[in-house]
Amino acid sequence: MNTDKLIFNKYYEITELSKYEPISVDLGLKDDILILYLHENTNGNPFLYKIVHLDNGEKRSYEVVANKELHFLQLIEDNYLLICGYLTHDQENNAFIYDKKGNLLKEFCVGNGVNTCKVDQDHHIWIGYSDEGIFHESEIGSKGIVCFDKNGAIIYDAFDMLVEQRNFPPIDHCHAVNISDSNDVWLYYYSADAKYPIVQLKKNSNTACWWESNVSRGENLVVGHNMVFVLTNEGDIVGINLENKQHKEYTAYDTQGNKLTFDYYFGRGSILYGVSKNIIYKLDLEKF
Repeated sequence: MNTDKLIFNKYYEITELSKYEPISVDLGLKDDILILYLHENTNGNPFLYKIVHLDNGEKRSYEVVANKELHFLQLIEDNYLLICGYLTHDQENNAFIYDKKGNLLKEFCVGNGVNTCKVDQDHHIWIGYSDEGIFHESEIGSKGIVCFDKNGAIIYDAFDMLVEQRNFPPIDHCHAVNISDSNDVWLYYYSADAKYPIVQLKKNSNTACWWESNVSRGENLVVGHNMVFVLTNEGDIVGINLENKQHKEYTAYDTQGNKLTFDYYFGRGSILYGVSKNIIYKLDLEKF
């Protein structure tokens, strides 16, 4: 496989990333960084969580007290969506919306086995499920990808129609969801019927496309121009040209020419971030 360089710019240094093990590091709707970590857990309950919100270079911190473990953080409208990835019993509420004062505004059930989550520009909640959720008795996540509105009502649950009518590979474990600038939804998942499919759900035209990525072990997906980039759990960056299906592996460097080793990646649309200790690096892959 051909190898090329990706040059990352140093973006921000966040001390909390070296002091605490983050539970979730992700992007909001406007390229703002959201960090969730457990600050205190006294005898199991309640849990005191800290949210660090980096928006246009300004860092703010918030506190949330919850009665269960939380695993995912997204911005929804001007509030915070926090999700517990699993259920202890059927139809238990595991999605919670808090305001910036830590007040719980609403809660609802999004099913078991939540593995990845993104909120789009319409404040719709797209959730990809693990095999535990897909084959769980609650059936909420049985299609592999479900979209909820901000009140918890299901507004998309029809991936099985693509499987039945257009021979899309079924989702057996959804590894990554990405929302592009055009509000298209991209999925990367495991299927026993194909070699790690990548799917584009085109929201404006109500159509969909899929490709085999042939890339395993992926945890994140970033979308460039006619390219998608799969970020693996071993730190690899693999670019896939959607026109000719060619693959290229990339190595990360900083602007000084030093090779970078990232602890983990996160991204949205074409923007990719890598975290090395407490330093966040940034790269826009739109030009690729």
